[in-house]
Amino acid sequence: MPLAAYSGHWAKAKPRDTALSLQQNLAQLCQHLEGLEKAKTLLAPLQLQKFRKDLASGWYFKSTIPGGYGAGSSGALCAAIYDRYGATEKIRKDLAPLKNALAQIESFFHGSSSGTDPLVSYLSKAVHLFSAEHLEEVSLPVRGSDAPFLFLLDTQKARKTEPLVKIFLEKCQDQNFVQRALQPLLQFNKEAIENYLQGDWEKLRSTYQEISQLQLTYFAEMIPEVFQEAWKKGLMEGKYCFKLCGAGGGGFILGISKDWDGVKKTFGDQVQLLE
Repeated sequence: MPLAAYSGHWAKAKPRDTALSLQQNLAQLCQHLEGLEKAKTLLAPLQLQKFRKDLASGWYFKSTIPGGYGAGSSGALCAAIYDRYGATEKIRKDLAPLKNALAQIESFFHGSSSGTDPLVSYLSKAVHLFSAEHLEEVSLPVRGSDAPFLFLLDTQKARKTEPLVKIFLEKCQDQNFVQRALQPLLQFNKEAIENYLQGDWEKLRSTYQEISQLQLTYFAEMIPEVFQEAWKKGLMEGKYCFKLCGAGGGGFILGISKDWDGVKKTFGDQVQLLE
C-alpha cells in the first residue's frame, strides 16, 4: 500500500545540480533499457530517446522517499519512468502484465524485483496479491477505536537490497529453512493481510506476533543488531512487535502496538504513525 507521507516528481536541475540525475544512475538505466529494446525483450514500449534527451537536459526524479529504507524509493522512480515515458496506450486493466513490466525496469537496481513497489506507486492504491498473476486493487479498512496502531521505526541506517535478497535466496535452497521458516511465514503473512482487510484487529495482533517471532528466529542477520534487543523485548512484554520492511538490514521496520504513547516514549522521534 502507498505511504502517503512520501512522494516524488520529475524536476529539472539547475546547471550546477546536474549530478543529481547521475546519482540515481538514470543514464545507466536508460542504456540498460535500450539494450532490452534492441534485444526485443522489453516488456513495455518506452520512449527511450525522449528519456535520454531529458536526462541530458538535466531532468531527474526529485523524491522525499529515503533510499535504502524498504519504502519503495526505486519503485517510485520506475513508476515515474513508466508514467512519463511509457507508450500512449499504457497497460492498466490487467495488473499482472503491468507489474511484470515494472519489475523488469526495477530489476536494474536490485538484480530481481517482484514489481510490487512500482505497481503500488504507479496506481497510488493498495494492491492485494493473491498470487504472481492474480492481484486486485483494494480499499483499506477504517481503523476502529479498538484497532492497534501501525507505525514505522527509522533504524537510521540505509541498506542495499541486492546482497540481502541474495542471502534470502540462498536460504531458500535449504529445505529445512523452507519448511520451518518460509512456509509458516507465507501462511502467517496471508492471514495477517486477511485480518487487516477484514478489520479483525485482535487476530491481526496475534498473527503479527507470529511473523515477528519467525523473523527474529530465522532472519536475525537482517535485523539491525542495535534493534535486536528491542525486537525481543517487544515480543516478551507484548507491548509492540516488529516485522521487516522489504529486504530488512536497515531502513524502516514496521511495528504494531495498542500503546502509541508508550512506543513514542521508548523510541522518540525514530517512529512515525501510519494513518
